[in-house]
Amino acid sequence: MQAVPSVAVYVTADTIFVISQQITDYGRVSIEPMLKLDRTASHREIGDAVLTCMAAFEDVEGAPDPDHLQGLLDFVGAKSWTPFARRAVNVSVEDTPKNRVSLAVARASGRGAYAYGESQTCARDPEAIGELLMRLVA
Repeated sequence: MQAVPSVAVYVTADTIFVISQQITDYGRVSIEPMLKLDRTASHREIGDAVLTCMAAFEDVEGAPDPDHLQGLLDFVGAKSWTPFARRAVNVSVEDTPKNRVSLAVARASGRGAYAYGESQTCARDPEAIGELLMRLVA
Protein backbone atom coordinates (compact mmCIF):
# COMPACT_ATOMS: atom_id res chain seq x y z
CA MET A 1 0.00 0.00 0.00
CA GLN A 2 1.37 3.39 -0.98
CA ALA A 3 2.05 5.93 1.78
CA VAL A 4 0.04 9.14 1.97
CA PRO A 5 2.08 12.15 0.76
CA SER A 6 2.93 14.46 3.64
CA VAL A 7 4.99 17.48 4.63
CA ALA A 8 6.39 18.55 7.99
CA VAL A 9 6.10 22.24 8.85
CA TYR A 10 7.86 23.81 11.84
CA VAL A 11 6.91 27.32 12.90
CA THR A 12 9.11 29.36 15.25
CA ALA A 13 8.69 32.96 16.42
CA ASP A 14 10.16 34.30 13.17
CA THR A 15 10.53 31.46 10.65
CA ILE A 16 8.45 28.81 8.88
CA PHE A 17 10.33 25.67 7.81
CA VAL A 18 8.60 23.46 5.24
CA ILE A 19 10.24 20.03 4.96
CA SER A 20 9.67 17.46 2.22
CA GLN A 21 9.42 13.88 3.43
CA GLN A 22 10.30 10.39 2.33
CA ILE A 23 8.86 7.29 3.94
CA THR A 24 11.27 4.38 4.17
CA ASP A 25 11.18 1.01 5.86
CA TYR A 26 12.34 2.87 8.99
CA GLY A 27 9.77 5.68 8.98
CA ARG A 28 9.51 9.26 7.72
CA VAL A 29 12.67 11.25 7.07
CA SER A 30 13.43 14.70 5.69
CA ILE A 31 14.51 15.17 2.08
CA GLU A 32 15.03 18.06 -0.32
CA PRO A 33 13.49 20.46 -0.99
CA MET A 34 13.41 22.13 2.38
CA LEU A 35 12.03 25.65 2.23
CA LYS A 36 12.42 28.50 4.69
CA LEU A 37 9.95 31.39 4.85
CA ASP A 38 9.70 34.45 7.03
CA ARG A 39 6.85 34.18 9.55
CA THR A 40 5.30 37.21 7.83
CA ALA A 41 4.97 35.36 4.48
CA SER A 42 1.57 35.56 2.83
CA HIS A 43 -0.88 32.69 3.14
CA ARG A 44 -0.39 31.99 -0.58
CA GLU A 45 3.42 31.81 -0.20
CA ILE A 46 3.06 29.40 2.72
CA GLY A 47 0.56 27.23 0.85
CA ASP A 48 2.71 27.21 -2.29
CA ALA A 49 5.71 26.05 -0.23
CA VAL A 50 3.64 23.25 1.32
CA LEU A 51 2.39 22.06 -2.07
CA THR A 52 5.91 22.25 -3.59
CA CYS A 53 7.32 20.09 -0.80
CA MET A 54 4.36 17.69 -0.93
CA ALA A 55 5.01 17.13 -4.64
CA ALA A 56 8.52 15.91 -3.71
CA PHE A 57 7.23 13.23 -1.31
CA GLU A 58 8.76 9.78 -1.88
CA ASP A 59 7.72 6.32 -0.78
CA VAL A 60 10.81 4.09 -1.04
CA GLU A 61 12.05 0.75 0.20
CA GLY A 62 15.15 0.39 2.31
CA ALA A 63 17.01 2.58 4.75
CA PRO A 64 17.11 6.39 4.63
CA ASP A 65 20.20 8.42 3.88
CA PRO A 66 22.20 8.19 7.13
CA ASP A 67 22.91 11.95 7.00
CA HIS A 68 19.26 13.03 6.74
CA LEU A 69 19.01 14.10 10.39
CA GLN A 70 22.17 16.19 10.23
CA GLY A 71 20.88 17.81 7.04
CA LEU A 72 17.65 18.74 8.81
CA LEU A 73 19.50 20.12 11.85
CA ASP A 74 21.77 22.19 9.60
CA PHE A 75 18.78 23.53 7.69
CA VAL A 76 16.88 24.67 10.81
CA GLY A 77 20.08 25.97 12.41
CA ALA A 78 20.06 23.66 15.44
CA LYS A 79 22.81 21.62 17.10
CA SER A 80 20.33 19.05 18.42
CA TRP A 81 16.65 18.29 17.93
CA THR A 82 15.17 18.74 21.42
CA PRO A 83 15.94 22.47 21.88
CA PHE A 84 14.64 23.24 18.39
CA ALA A 85 11.47 21.17 18.92
CA ARG A 86 10.72 22.96 22.18
CA ARG A 87 10.57 26.31 20.40
CA ALA A 88 8.82 25.18 17.20
CA VAL A 89 5.19 24.32 16.66
CA ASN A 90 4.89 21.36 14.29
CA VAL A 91 2.15 20.99 11.70
CA SER A 92 1.83 17.74 9.80
CA VAL A 93 0.16 18.23 6.42
CA GLU A 94 -1.17 15.20 4.53
CA ASP A 95 -2.94 14.71 1.23
CA THR A 96 -6.51 13.46 1.51
CA PRO A 97 -9.08 12.41 -1.10
CA LYS A 98 -11.29 14.87 -2.96
CA ASN A 99 -8.61 17.54 -3.50
CA ARG A 100 -8.20 18.37 0.20
CA VAL A 101 -5.37 18.34 2.74
CA SER A 102 -5.38 17.55 6.44
CA LEU A 103 -3.40 19.60 8.97
CA ALA A 104 -2.61 18.42 12.51
CA VAL A 105 -0.75 20.64 14.95
CA ALA A 106 1.48 19.60 17.84
CA ARG A 107 3.75 21.15 20.41
CA ALA A 108 6.76 19.24 21.70
CA SER A 109 6.98 17.62 25.10
CA GLY A 110 9.98 18.28 27.33
CA ARG A 111 12.01 15.67 25.44
CA GLY A 112 11.17 17.05 21.99
CA ALA A 113 8.56 14.45 21.00
CA TYR A 114 5.33 15.66 19.40
CA ALA A 115 1.79 14.53 20.26
CA TYR A 116 -0.67 15.52 17.54
CA GLY A 117 -4.17 16.75 18.20
CA GLU A 118 -7.24 16.42 16.05
CA SER A 119 -6.70 17.26 12.40
CA GLN A 120 -8.57 19.83 10.33
CA THR A 121 -9.04 19.79 6.57
CA CYS A 122 -9.17 22.46 3.91
CA ALA A 123 -9.13 22.72 0.13
CA ARG A 124 -5.87 21.78 -1.61
CA ASP A 125 -5.42 25.46 -2.43
CA PRO A 126 -2.37 27.55 -1.45
CA GLU A 127 -4.37 30.37 0.12
CA ALA A 128 -6.58 27.99 2.14
CA ILE A 129 -3.61 25.91 3.32
CA GLY A 130 -1.62 28.96 4.43
CA GLU A 131 -4.59 30.51 6.20
CA LEU A 132 -5.47 27.35 8.14
CA LEU A 133 -1.85 26.62 9.02
CA MET A 134 -1.28 30.09 10.47
CA ARG A 135 -4.57 29.97 12.35
CA LEU A 136 -3.58 26.62 13.92
CA VAL A 137 -0.21 27.90 15.16
CA ALA A 138 -1.48 31.26 16.47
